[in-house]
Amino acid sequence: PRSTLFPYTTLFRSASLANRADEVGGTLERIFAAGARGVAIDVLLSKEWSTSRSFSDLVLRHPGNLTLAAFSSPKGEIKGTESVADLTAIALGPWRYEALFGFVNLDEDPDGMVRRGRLAFRDLDGNERPSWAARAARVISRVPSTPRQFRIDPRIDASGFAPISWQDVPHALATRPWIFRNRLVLVGGDVEAGGEDVHRVPHRRGQSSMISGLVLQALQVDTIVSGLPVREVAQAPFLAGAALWAGLAAAAALLARRPWLFLAILFAGLLLYLGLSVAVFRTTGLLWPVTVPLVPTLAVLALAGILRRVLPTYPRSQEP
Repeated sequence: PRSTLFPYTTLFRSASLANRADEVGGTLERIFAAGARGVAIDVLLSKEWSTSRSFSDLVLRHPGNLTLAAFSSPKGEIKGTESVADLTAIALGPWRYEALFGFVNLDEDPDGMVRRGRLAFRDLDGNERPSWAARAARVISRVPSTPRQFRIDPRIDASGFAPISWQDVPHALATRPWIFRNRLVLVGGDVEAGGEDVHRVPHRRGQSSMISGLVLQALQVDTIVSGLPVREVAQAPFLAGAALWAGLAAAAALLARRPWLFLAILFAGLLLYLGLSVAVFRTTGLLWPVTVPLVPTLAVLALAGILRRVLPTYPRSQEP
C-alpha cells in the first residue's frame, strides 16, 4: 500500500460503550506505554465517561497526544465534550481542554459521495475549530493552515489500515506491543459493527465503495499528512485549448466536404487528453479539468453538425 503511516487501527465492535470507560481508558494507557505517538477516538463519548477515574487520568496524562470526537448538530448543539469531567477540564485549562476535541462532521456531495474533508470548521462566534482528522494528524505531522477544505486522495489504498478487533488488543499488547510503536492509533467502529456511520467514497478504480466512518477519517488523516497532494490546476489554459478544439471541430463539420477524417483526428486528441489526465492524476495528484472544457466543446460540435444538415450547401459556380 502507498501509505505506511497508519497501518494499525483499533476497532470497537460493541454497540454500547457507556459502561466501558475504565476498560478503554486502561487499555489506551497501555497503548501509549507501548510507544504509540497518539490515539484518536472516533466515537462520541457519553457523559458517563466523565465519572471514570481511568479515563480522566488518560486525558490528564496525554492531552497533547489524545484526540476526542465532537459533533455539531444542525441546531448548533455540540455533542461529545461532556465526556470530560469539569475538574479535569479545569486542571487542563481552557486552551488544552478545547484542543482535545476535533469535529467529526462530514460534507457529502449531492450524489451522497464524500470527496472532500476539512481542516477546520468555523463556529457561530467566527472562531475556527479543527476537524477530527486535522487534530489527529497534528500529533505526528505539521498541518497546513489552508485550504480549509481539501480533496481526499482517492489513490490511498485503505487496505493499508490493518484493523485489530478491540477484543484482540490485550493479546497484541502482551505478545507484540511493537506494532503500536510510533503509530497514530485510530479507535472507532467498523462496517461490521453496524449503525449509520457508513459512507460512500470514490474507489481507486473509479467506482464507489462503502466504508466506515473510521476508515473515512483515516483517509483524511493520511491525505493531510501527505501534504494534501490532490490539487486542481488553473482552468484558463485548458479552456483556451478547448475553445481552439471546438473551433477546429466546428469548422471541419461546417466547411469540409468530407469532415470525418478531421473529426476522427480531433476525437483521437480528445481521447488522448482524457488518458493523460488520468495518468497525471495517478502520478502527481494534479486534477486536470474534464467536464468544464469538454461539455461545451461537444455541445458546439453537436450544434455544428445540426447546422450542417439544416443549412443549404454553398451553390456551385455557374459557367457563363
